[in-house]
Amino acid sequence: EGYFLLLASPQELTTDADIVQKDVVFVFDTSGSMGEDHKIEQARSALKRCLGFLNREDRFGIVAFSDAVNPFKNKLIEASADNVAEAQRFADALSAEGGTNISGALSTGLKMLAESGRPRVIVFMTDGVPTAGETNPERLSEIVKGANGFGARIFSFGGGSDVNRVVLERLGRENLGSVDYVGEGGNIDTARAAGAIEAGG
Repeated sequence: EGYFLLLASPQELTTDADIVQKDVVFVFDTSGSMGEDHKIEQARSALKRCLGFLNREDRFGIVAFSDAVNPFKNKLIEASADNVAEAQRFADALSAEGGTNISGALSTGLKMLAESGRPRVIVFMTDGVPTAGETNPERLSEIVKGANGFGARIFSFGGGSDVNRVVLERLGRENLGSVDYVGEGGNIDTARAAGAIEAGG
């Protein structure tokens, strides 16, 4: 019974020592259906903005995928100004074609993070159901969970009306992350994407 008063004051100054260095892999769907309703342009814009949110001491990777997997680099690289600019040019060149190999893309992204000793995050941008690689939703989830024994957090952003919500929600639930959706013709909420990056710290 009774009352109490709590006063909380945010830290006014942040030093380099306060910033947690993290590793982030962006898994980016370039399947043919991403060419509809300007979805790939919206996702590309979000990816480029997310790259801009990285701190210089962070490391990152990009795994573009359709039927096949197309990494920006085969390993994590530092988020230097030059590397981020090169990655943004890579994003500008991505086009929409082919199927949707979700299992291959996420497995590739997780392999990049496997040896990291830092907080690890995957930001997964997709619009459709798996049509290549492992297509069974339950088996796909098991593959990803099995490859993520080190506890990377997976934040998914599903666009369009044909998203397999069961798959994306299970990926988030089983991998310490979350999922958000963008309706047909809508824009990916880049503030949420940025929050997913910050959550890695």
